[in-house]
Amino acid sequence: MTEDADPSSPRERPRKPSPARAFMKGAGVAVMVLLVLAAALYLNRRAAARELLVGWLERKGIDADVEVERLEVNGFVGKISIGDPNNPDFKVERVEVDYAVGLPWSKAGLGVTPSRVRLVRPIVRAAWKDGKLSLGSLDPLVEEFTGRPPKPDSRAPLVIVESGQARVDTEYGPINLLADARIDNGKLMRLSGRMPAASLKSGGIEARGLGGVVEATTTGDRLAVELKLQAERFAAGDQADGEGAALHLKGDLPYPDMKTHRGDGRVALTGRFTAQAAGGAGVRARAIDADLGFDGQVAGWLDKYTLTAKGRASAAAAAVAGEGLEARAADLRLTGADLSVSGGVDAAETRWRLATPARLSVGSGRAGDTRLEGLSLISASLRAGGHGDALEVQGPVTLQARSVRAKDFNLRNANAALDVDIVRDAVTRIDVQGALRADHAAVTSMGAPTADDLPEMAQLKRALGDFALNAPRIRLSSDNAGLELTLPQPITARPANGGELRVEAHRKPLFASGEGANGGGALSLISTRGGGLPEARFEGVEWRLTRGGFAARLKGRAGLDFGPARDIAFSTQGELASSGGRLTYTADDCIPLTVGKLDLGENSVEAISGRVCPGGEPLITAQGGVWRARARLADVAATAPFLEMRFSEAQGSLAVDGAAKGLSMRAAISKAQVSDVADPARFLPLQAKGEAQLADEVWTAGFDLSRLGHDVGRIDLRHDGRLQAGGAAISAPNLIFTEHGLQPDDLSPLVADYVKSPVEGSAGFEGRFDWTAEGRPVPAS
Repeated sequence: MTEDADPSSPRERPRKPSPARAFMKGAGVAVMVLLVLAAALYLNRRAAARELLVGWLERKGIDADVEVERLEVNGFVGKISIGDPNNPDFKVERVEVDYAVGLPWSKAGLGVTPSRVRLVRPIVRAAWKDGKLSLGSLDPLVEEFTGRPPKPDSRAPLVIVESGQARVDTEYGPINLLADARIDNGKLMRLSGRMPAASLKSGGIEARGLGGVVEATTTGDRLAVELKLQAERFAAGDQADGEGAALHLKGDLPYPDMKTHRGDGRVALTGRFTAQAAGGAGVRARAIDADLGFDGQVAGWLDKYTLTAKGRASAAAAAVAGEGLEARAADLRLTGADLSVSGGVDAAETRWRLATPARLSVGSGRAGDTRLEGLSLISASLRAGGHGDALEVQGPVTLQARSVRAKDFNLRNANAALDVDIVRDAVTRIDVQGALRADHAAVTSMGAPTADDLPEMAQLKRALGDFALNAPRIRLSSDNAGLELTLPQPITARPANGGELRVEAHRKPLFASGEGANGGGALSLISTRGGGLPEARFEGVEWRLTRGGFAARLKGRAGLDFGPARDIAFSTQGELASSGGRLTYTADDCIPLTVGKLDLGENSVEAISGRVCPGGEPLITAQGGVWRARARLADVAATAPFLEMRFSEAQGSLAVDGAAKGLSMRAAISKAQVSDVADPARFLPLQAKGEAQLADEVWTAGFDLSRLGHDVGRIDLRHDGRLQAGGAAISAPNLIFTEHGLQPDDLSPLVADYVKSPVEGSAGFEGRFDWTAEGRPVPAS
């Protein structure tokens, strides 16, 4: 071992660093680095925030551009554009976000909690098609956030929207929505929206000039809403359309609780709808003004709710028209209505009930050919209810009408008290019963009396022109199987100038119709003589509707006076039919007829009898205020006391024509026997044939006379009904007597004492006599 290697000589050795010191040095360096990085990040915070937000959106598949104006530890200000830069789906000119940063040890944990968001002039593009809303490139983000359950006890920020705009593309066309809004903790506090007028169309659905405004304000748990809409024109295919329409709704509602899914509280709503014209379901109205209001309570949610309210409603229109219907100055009012509604999302489960006084008034109108004026329908308690498509309406209804005018029938001061019950479910059932009366009724087919009318015709026209109609009890019932009208009590008509007409039910309904059948019924008709009405009774009249009118089987008897004919009596059986405005009566067989007297003053004809038989056409035909009768005459007999003659076994044809200008008649007698009823007899029975006529109240007649096949002479008569004056001329200018032919005693029994048969020779006779109303003779002409 050498000296150089002496271990005992002193020497300095290197030190090892301690662990604590190494850690402090490392921590110091790390802090310095973090400080440097933090300083660098703060100095470049806007760019970093932009890159962070844009990167986050890009990872969601959303193209975006963010411009950061200010970024602080508690707030952010900037601009955002999402989607195509040239046509962004969302763009906000200025967005302000106030937030709080949560540290890991805070209650909320690490994160950012926004407290206020202010959007200035945001623009969003959306599409609404097939019932679905799309926000374009924002759809994934919206779907992600709406799919998350809300955090318990979390509070949503205050969101303020200023001058917002939504451009919505729909299948009907584009619309633009403008709005200012304030939403606090997910609760709408204020909304002011406007939709500028737009024109939309898709298929048959169209709206032109459609626009409106909406205002909503929340105070506590109450939401006040006001909506105004207007449209120059709208149409929903062939279901509804309108022009110049405006809707104004105003409501005070409970704010819906989105957490508990309840919307309980008071609900008050008023509304008004006006339109220049609108229509639907085959009905069109002009100058419409409808108003409603109710105040009540609502409970539940959309899936199960109840509503009870008391309200009112009214609707008025200058004119309403439908198929065969017209109404002017129509006004419907419901006052003091009690309404209850319950249901859910499925409309078929909705149940509703309504009880209200109701009044419908119509200034004037038309139903088919029937015109009316001053109509009002009033119900003190109308009750209605429904479930899904089923409904029921019932209650007392009073009807009043100042005037009802049909083609040949008028009513004035008509009123009715009815009980109505209408049910619609699988079938529709209607039941109406009550009383109907009219102070003044008229049948106008015969016109008003004229100076040329016979007294009885004038009286009959007056009776038909003014009578009181009373139906103390009627019942109308209808269902899918048909309709039925019954008369539990008779209908009476009492003319102002006397008499009575009564209509009664006869063993079956007055009218009944079934599926595939035109319908008909049965009745009895009883008339009491007076005021121009005949004494008549027709029982068991069965009638039916036909394609052009009706047909009825008649069987009965009647008695009346008509003109100079007194105590007319007849019985008949046949068919009365109406078709296309033409009324006919066809008798089954000959009608036995008697006339007590043909009153011509001192020159009356008495004890008239015979049979009136149908020919090749209806016995009576009437149309357009004109009527005619055509018949064959058989076994006609009559006595003329002023001539001391009797006519019998007469046969021939009869034609009678009537119109407003008067009555005309022509009777062609093919054969008749003329007998002398004087004592002693002046002549033996003669055969006669000829013609009698009535025209302008003047009777004329001419008959050729014969005896045992030999011509004897002619008799001509004329009588003026107005003057009660006339005359008769008898002519036998050339009587030829031969031994084996005509003899004087063949003509008169008075010559037997003066002339002995047989004789031959000739004779002649001419003469006349006249009469006046006073019975004084006038000089023969």
